[in-house]
Amino acid sequence: MTARTSLAKELKRLASERGMSIDLLVEQARDTDRNGYAASTLREMLHEKRTLQIRAMVAFGKALEVDLSGNEEYRLRLVRYLTDESIHDMDVVLKNLKKLRIPKLPKLTDEEVHRIPISHRQIREEAVSRGSAAAKPARRRSSGT
Repeated sequence: MTARTSLAKELKRLASERGMSIDLLVEQARDTDRNGYAASTLREMLHEKRTLQIRAMVAFGKALEVDLSGNEEYRLRLVRYLTDESIHDMDVVLKNLKKLRIPKLPKLTDEEVHRIPISHRQIREEAVSRGSAAAKPARRRSSGT
């Protein structure tokens, strides 16, 4: 199995092949979506310091004149956007789900079900807990007296 190349790396490779600098790619992506992300944010996404979001992906695709619909990362972000109830009401989400034409969803095992977080709060708490457990213990400074 080969390692997956991130979409950000792929976009930078495509820009390089076309003789475009990162700055030019960012500028042209901004030109396609003037009300979109700031240039600094787009640059951070390309350098993988931020998660590459669907709207930025579309802007980069337009700037490079490439169709990203075959890219797995793009498809994942698009599915998340189309089925996000915090963005769309339920009727729109259900219509979008129909458009996706997923033939059959997999059945979850009990183990998989029990790994599903109950809330975003639980996700954050578990992340903090993992981070705290992995962190090195703090050393006390001596008072020097």
